[in-house]
Amino acid sequence: MKPLILLSLSLFIASAALASPTVPPPALDLDLVVDIEPVGGDVILPPSGGEFTYTVTVTNNTQDELSGCIWVLAARPGEVVTDPIRPVQFMTIGPGEVAGPFTFTDRIQARAAPGNYHLMVHVGAYNTERSMVLYADSFKIVKEAGSGATDEVPSTEASVIPVSGAFPGPTLVTAGTAEGVEEVVASPNPGRSTTLRFTLARDADIHLAIYDLLGRQIALLVDGPVAAGTHAARFDGALVPAGTYAWRLVVGDQAQTGRVTILP
Repeated sequence: MKPLILLSLSLFIASAALASPTVPPPALDLDLVVDIEPVGGDVILPPSGGEFTYTVTVTNNTQDELSGCIWVLAARPGEVVTDPIRPVQFMTIGPGEVAGPFTFTDRIQARAAPGNYHLMVHVGAYNTERSMVLYADSFKIVKEAGSGATDEVPSTEASVIPVSGAFPGPTLVTAGTAEGVEEVVASPNPGRSTTLRFTLARDADIHLAIYDLLGRQIALLVDGPVAAGTHAARFDGALVPAGTYAWRLVVGDQAQTGRVTILP
């Protein structure tokens, strides 16, 4: 299992389009390992394309429970990165635990351009405008040139298509709000403490918690059944150092996240 490439500081400052640069942080000595490996060795596909299978494993060698987003993306020949090819998931891993291996199968289209593709897994905080990536791993896929590769796939169309497999955990809602949630507002933000107000369209079991930049849960605000209507949960900043934290609201199999800043 290979150590991860340290790319960025925060697990949970959610705001990032994969096409935009990540935010360079100070180096961290974290013992979290993610590994993506093709099944059966190197992947070399004919000009007609085809399917390939791989596994993803995440190991938490720390003494803390860690939570963060995990997503898979693909880079076409000559490109740096694309949008995720699968839903972005929230994953929580207990101290000393191993998540996986999770098995996935994807397919490169016949008319996709020949060349070297790179399949990547990222662990961090995902958002459609500016991602914060903590760790990543990747492997190369070669699509040979020849008559099977007809017209190049347009930039608006995916060259790599997911076939099967999924990570556990709720799916991150990257636009709008989770199903059944009308809004989530943190106020004051920034402030010495903040109150999270949310409106449920119907009764639901919810989980609302606060995390630090390493993905450790530091406050559990709500956990259990909540009636439809507007509710408020207070995060007391006096109990934590000043800085940026993330809230995460899970409703059913969907989740959304945001930032709060605690002032000294």
